[in-house]
Amino acid sequence: MSQQLVEPAAWDSKRLDEAVSENPGLAPFFDNLESFVELPDGIDKLRTLFLRLAVSGKLLPQVANEEPASAILEK
Repeated sequence: MSQQLVEPAAWDSKRLDEAVSENPGLAPFFDNLESFVELPDGIDKLRTLFLRLAVSGKLLPQVANEEPASAILEK
């Protein structure tokens, strides 16, 4: 009897484990990611969420001595 190897889900990776260890609040999101994807329009809703987070500067740590995006846009 041969065993089939099952590939982990794309979001089940070492990099995501590291991200969750640095930001424990992400754990519930990643624990339920498959459920989000299976929802009607789930992928589109996730894209919208990530875009909204990116535009508001919540995906990366903010550097205190950098200009705000509004000042950069004015230039």
